[in-house]
Formats: sequence, C-alpha cells, structure tokens
Amino acid sequence: MKHILVCILLLFLSNAAFAFDQQTAVNNLLGGIKIKTIAQEKDNDSFLLFKNHLKKSYPLIFKNCEKKSFGDYSLLIKVQGCENKKQPIFLLGHFDTVGFNSDEWKYSPLGEIVNNKIYGRGTLDDKSSTFAMLEAVEDLLKNNYTPKNDIYILLGGDEETGGKLGAGNIVSFLAEKNIKPRLVLDEGEFIIKQKNIGIIGVSEKGIYKIRFEVKGDGGHAAYPSFNSPYKYTGELLKQLEGSQKPTKTNILFSRTQSEFIESYARKNNTLAVTMISGSDFSNQVPSVIKIVADVRLLPNQDISTITDKIDKIISAKDLKGHVSYKVEELTKPSPVSKTDSAEYSLLKNTIIESFPNTTVKNACTIGGTDSSKYYILTNNVYRFLPLSLNDEQIKLFHNKDEYIEINQYFNMIKFYKKLLVKFGE
Repeated sequence: MKHILVCILLLFLSNAAFAFDQQTAVNNLLGGIKIKTIAQEKDNDSFLLFKNHLKKSYPLIFKNCEKKSFGDYSLLIKVQGCENKKQPIFLLGHFDTVGFNSDEWKYSPLGEIVNNKIYGRGTLDDKSSTFAMLEAVEDLLKNNYTPKNDIYILLGGDEETGGKLGAGNIVSFLAEKNIKPRLVLDEGEFIIKQKNIGIIGVSEKGIYKIRFEVKGDGGHAAYPSFNSPYKYTGELLKQLEGSQKPTKTNILFSRTQSEFIESYARKNNTLAVTMISGSDFSNQVPSVIKIVADVRLLPNQDISTITDKIDKIISAKDLKGHVSYKVEELTKPSPVSKTDSAEYSLLKNTIIESFPNTTVKNACTIGGTDSSKYYILTNNVYRFLPLSLNDEQIKLFHNKDEYIEINQYFNMIKFYKKLLVKFGE
C-alpha cells in the first residue's frame, strides 16, 4: 500500500511538474536582477539585500530547510529527504556577477522586461539558474513533496573571483561531515539551439596566470634607446601568439554554434595575453614592461606543457636575458567525470525528455566553475544549464545586453523540478 501511495504521489508530481506561478517566478528573478551583486565590489549591503530578497521570495524553503552561510555571502540550503541511506543531489549556482557599464546597454543592466525578455546582468550567468532551482524546490514543497534523498542547493557569492570563500569552504564543510553526493550539477554548458546539441561538461580546464617582465633600456623619450623593452616585448608577443597552432576554428571565444562545439579552445591548451603595462608618462620609456597572460590547461596535463614552450622562446637569441616570468596557479585542471554511471544517464535522459530531439555530447568546459572543487566528494560532477541558446545569446555571457527569454526561464524551472523528482524516486 505504501508503495502504491508513493507511486501515486510521483505521478501527481510528474503531471504537475509544469504547474507553478509563472508571474511570481518572473517577479522573483527580476527582483534579484535589480539588486547589484558585483563580485569585485563586495558591497555587503547589496549582498545582504539580495539574501533578504531570497528569504522573502521563498518562504517555505527558508522556514523549513536547514541553512548555513559561508564567507560573507555564500549559502547552503538542505532539503531533508525521508531516507537517510540515500545519497543527496547537489545543485550549484552563484549569484555574484561581473561588472557592467550602464551606458553600453540598450536596456537596464539591473533588470528590465522588453518583448518577453528579461534584460540584466546575471540573467544568463548565473542568477537565472539560482532562482530556477529555488522556484523548483519551493513549488515541490508547496505540493508537500518529500524526496527520498536530501537535496542541497549550494549558492556561491564569489564564484566570479575564484570561489575560495564560498564553494571552497562549503566543500570543506561537506567533506568534514562526510557528505558525498550522487551527483553535482553546475553551470558551464547548455543546448546549442540551431543544432539541437546539448553539451554536458565532464571536465574543466585549469587556470593559470603567467606574469612576464621584459627588461631593456629606459629613459627620456626625447633620446630613446634602440634597445627599449618594447623591442623585446614585440618579439615576445609574436612568439607567444605563434606558439598556438592555428586551425579553421582557432577562436578563443567562438561566435557561431559550430565553432562553439568544435572550437580550438575546447581541444587545446590556450595562452592569451590580457594585460600589458609600461610607463605612466608619455615622455618616459620604461625600463621594465609587465605582461600578464591567461593560460587554460586541459585535464591530465601539467603546466610544464606551457612553460617548456615559453622557456624555449625566451632563451632564443633575440630575447635571451631580457625576459623572466612567474607562474600563478589559480585552479588545477579537473578530473574527467564518469559518463558510464546511472547518475549521468539520468541527467542525460532528463535533458532529452525536457528538450526533445536534442543530441547530448560531452565536452571539456572552457570557463571556470565552482563545480571543479567538488571532485573530492564524487566523480559525478557535471556542468549543464537547461537553456537552449541561439547565436546571439552565446555571445552575451559577461557581455552587454545579457538577457533571458521568459519562456527559457520557465523551461529551466520545469527541468529542475523534473530532475529532482527523478532523483527522488
């Protein structure tokens, strides 16, 4: 009899999986977008305002679920399951964002609805998934649903600056309590709309900074030396760029759907020069030029793959004695997640059910996410946002005019509800 009642409840929830208050869901997300939570600014008042907005928006979660804060901003929410022996599911999100220049946006970067689209910083990365997860859980609680397994919603407040205080401390806490999940799901990939290809990120590149110093003769610009550091800087940049093998898809941030899937950056280590500084005065030639390069390293590779090439470049005749460098490790390359597990299959099938005619492929995620820190707890770590994005939207991560279509947001909520019910069976 108990088994029959459980089956009836799951059938009810399955049929009701799409039934939620759509207007409230939109208002909750829009309210969160309107609160500026820029990671680099660390505005305590704004982050506190945001967390209070979550409490008002999701009263059942904040009344009935266990909560714990980490760092200044990050949050662990635990939905208690009814069977202690079941491993939990971890849903990851983050509500900090990168900055923006309001003058560059055609609509407000702090939330504006135009033509059934919600514009604003964080609508794609990553407030939409944060709110969609919470909407899904809140609605399941309204339906008196109790999963067999615990559900953890783990929300970072510093993902854009490395996640050390947020995800780093959350993982340490979970490891100390020996809480090991069946599955970890985070942002990082999505569905390529035109080709109906859903990408699951099963690994993540390591991130390193390389700081170069290029030395030469400095002095007054009125009588410059022929051996200024700019002479050697030009040669160094030329050699660094040339060290990456060009292909038809040698595009660091691919701009079309086919390039995004098969881009050079997904399959190769990359080095991109991002910062150059010399003199602060227009009439002074510096004696030292400082250069910063961003390096992304594939799983199962060592940073020596890159530094061996650099050593060869700077030991050549034209640069010898003029260039030095230091390597800073931000994150190591992640392990490669399992793709033959029941958890992976369940995630894959949920994607196909939620987005019919979608072909699912695995890939190495180019950008960094909080999920890479969770491998000490499980190898079932995956990166997928339930979003079907067109060419235009693919360009909008960390860019001006970021937006999500309202129907896309509704589909996110439906996906998370379906996934949680499946895992709770």
